[in-house]
Amino acid sequence: MKSVLRAGSKTRAGCDACEGMVPVTFSYGDWTMDDQTVVEDILRGICDRCGAVVVLPQQSVPKIKEARARARKRTTVRIQKSLRDFIQSRLYEAGAPVQHYELAIKVVLATVLDDKPKMKGLIKKLKTLHDPVLEDPLESSVSIYLTESLQERLQDLLRRTGIAKRSELIRRLVVVTEGDKDVLRELKKVAEYVA
Repeated sequence: MKSVLRAGSKTRAGCDACEGMVPVTFSYGDWTMDDQTVVEDILRGICDRCGAVVVLPQQSVPKIKEARARARKRTTVRIQKSLRDFIQSRLYEAGAPVQHYELAIKVVLATVLDDKPKMKGLIKKLKTLHDPVLEDPLESSVSIYLTESLQERLQDLLRRTGIAKRSELIRRLVVVTEGDKDVLRELKKVAEYVA
């Protein structure tokens, strides 16, 4: 089989760490994606100089796609129409297309869940939040794909707040971040790349 690479196969490839073309040897092992999803036991090209993974052969793509699919779980969040309108206005303010509810919610989640210094105050706000918007009927749905890491952090926040359902937590997070400059700044950054 000439088109299949094997452990021990050699080639040359660009290495960012070494800043140039380097000799590469293929071997099997784990590889971690940017979102921290680990793909186990795939063939990857290792720089002979620094040991960095510099190339992934085509034959490893199916395992990478499978790991990515496992890591991303879809959840549907029911929201109030008034909350949907708020999300749309936030998207518009950031310069993003208003139909990207999922994007806005992910930015809220990522910004808030990564801010460890503010977490204690956030938990208190989430527990005590009373907003008339949250009383409106749930008449709209948003599908969101969550990475395993984001799911774990949401689960931890559910436990720490005592909120029973993930959808309720996400709705409360959107409401509690109204006027949050960090969320708007991050949404504007992301909006630059969304058509």
